Amino acid sequence: TDVVDYHTMRNRFNKNRKHLYKVVVERDGEFCQKCKALDNLTVDHVIPLIAGGSNDPENLQILCFTCNSRKGAR
Repeated sequence: TDVVDYHTMRNRFNKNRKHLYKVVVERDGEFCQKCKALDNLTVDHVIPLIAGGSNDPENLQILCFTCNSRKGAR
């Protein structure tokens, strides 16, 4: 059931990505929270879904593609 739960959560996140991006940007600003870059921004799960994280805005941050790639699913 863990795989089903993960995929269900990922699908819900993808459907709400634009809304969640807006909520997180309003909270934190529209820049990478690690390096302060202003472009190639993505929504990142602080605690990955596969590790028990959620799609709640409190578990999301804005990272640039480079910082998000370096982070991986830790």
